[in-house]
Order: sequence, then structure tokens, then C-alpha cells
Amino acid sequence: MTFSTTTTEFGGLPIRDYRPGTTVDDPARYAWRLRRNNWNSESALDDYAEGLQRFLDEPWVDRVIALTLGMTGEDPYESTFRLADLAAAADRLPALTHFFVGDMTFEECECSWIQWDADLVASVNRLRGLVTLKLRGGSEDEPLSGGFDLPELTELIVESGGFRADSLAALLSSDLPRLRALELWLGADEYQGIADVAPLEPLLSGRVFPTVTRLGLRNSAVSDEIAAALPGSPVLTRITRLDLSKGTLSDTGLDALAGADLGAVAELHLDRHYGTAEAVARLVAAHPDIAISAADGYEARAAESGDDVDEWRYPEVTE
Repeated sequence: MTFSTTTTEFGGLPIRDYRPGTTVDDPARYAWRLRRNNWNSESALDDYAEGLQRFLDEPWVDRVIALTLGMTGEDPYESTFRLADLAAAADRLPALTHFFVGDMTFEECECSWIQWDADLVASVNRLRGLVTLKLRGGSEDEPLSGGFDLPELTELIVESGGFRADSLAALLSSDLPRLRALELWLGADEYQGIADVAPLEPLLSGRVFPTVTRLGLRNSAVSDEIAAALPGSPVLTRITRLDLSKGTLSDTGLDALAGADLGAVAELHLDRHYGTAEAVARLVAAHPDIAISAADGYEARAAESGDDVDEWRYPEVTE
């Protein structure tokens, strides 16, 4: 599985592809997307770099609230989002609060092929008013260069088929005093994702991001290990919404959660798991006061595909 549908909404706004010379009465009504025309789409750009500059020169760009960056060139390894150019024009984007880097389907670029600019962190840190930051990719050869410093950020999402341990460490060093929601798609070690829970220790111990109340550790090949590490961890004293969906959670992890005190958790999301219906029932019975979502279990997938999917456990998004 991977990202198969085009983004239609971001930051609570409908997506609108930018074309040079676009006239619009109220640019704040849309989330603007910049992407190169690789599919003969009349709504995309013929040249990404030129299109970005034309966008930044628009007389209405100072009213743009939400922006996504998609396909930039034919070869993802030779392409760049040109974030330094965007950062250099940060003063032209005073209203920008929602930003998404890597807005692509698998037909445009597989998740593991999406290469972030080397100066991603430094460039994004110039966008001081960001409230939402979403990144897709993160399996590249070089890790994040450091932590983010965004005083207004409340939501951070990283969607990766393999989020590197050193990039995770850099991200966990970020200064995000208002962060409320953190969602990490951790991926598989075959795509440079973490192979155990040790890199998550600063987060589970509660030492970082003390304001976070909604936590997603999704799409992970070590979901059972995460489930075993969570009970009794200080972070659960303030997490009200916990999401371990799209990973490799089996009966082992489900039973670990069932037998544990889950602290402040009021919502638990486990959709697309590898547990049995019996283990899910035990979990639900153990926590009657928690709203638990555990749809799309492996038994239903096995019945549909005819395969023994329990033998081949993998996160939903890898490549």
C-alpha cells in the first residue's frame, strides 16, 4: 500500500493548483499546490522553479494561508523543492500557517523516493508563523540537519516509509513550545526506519514535547514493541488520543495494551493491524471507557486475498 489518492484538502481548505497568472478574489480560500506537469495536466506547472518564482511574485501571495509542494521534476533524485528560494521570500508569506512538503501520489513518486532538500530544516524555520507542518518522505541518504524552531507550530506530521533514527533524533530535539499533535509514520528498517523502540525513548519518557496530547506512532514495523513500551511510560499521563494504526500490531501488542494502565488515553486507534478478533475483544473489554477503533484486521485481509498475511507483516507504507 502507498499514497494513491491526490490531496484534495489541506489546512481545512480545498486544494487549488497554481498556474502563473492565476487571478483570484480571495487567495485565503484555498490551499495552493505547486507541482510540475508530468501528466499533461492543465492545472500543473510546465516548469517548477519558474512557477515557484512566479507564485512568490503574485500580488496576492501575502494572503496565502496554506501551501503544498508536489512533484518538482521527472527524476526525484535530481529534483529539489527549492525551499531556500521559498525561505528567502518568507517576508512575502506573512499569512502562511499550513505547509506540506512532498504532496505526491505513488504514481508521481514512491514515498521512499521523495528527497527532502538538504536545507529543509533551516528553510522551514524561516516560516515563523507555521501552525501545521506536514512532511512526506524521509528515507533519503542524509538525515535532517537539526531540529525545528517554530514557536507557533501546533501540529507536526511526518509520513515516511522509513524514518531514519538520526532524523528522528534531530526532530525530537526541536523547539516547539505549542505543539499539541505529533504524528510519525515510522516505516520499516528495509527503508532506513527504526528497528527498535530505543530512538523513541525521549518521547515516551515525556522529556520532549511536554504539550503534546495527541500522539501517532503509525505505520511501524515495531508496533508490538511500541505497545509493550507504552504502558507505564510518563507520556501516557497526558496523551488523550493515541494512534498505532497502519503498522504490524499483533495479538502480542494488543494483549500488552489490554493488560496495561493507559493513563489519560480516551481514544485508541489501531486500524489496519495484524491481531485476531479475539485479541481485539480482550482489549475492548479491558478498557470499556476508551473509544477503540481497530478496523481492517488481518483476518479480513487474509480472507480477501487468500494469503497468510500474518506470515508477512509489514507497515502499510514502505516503498
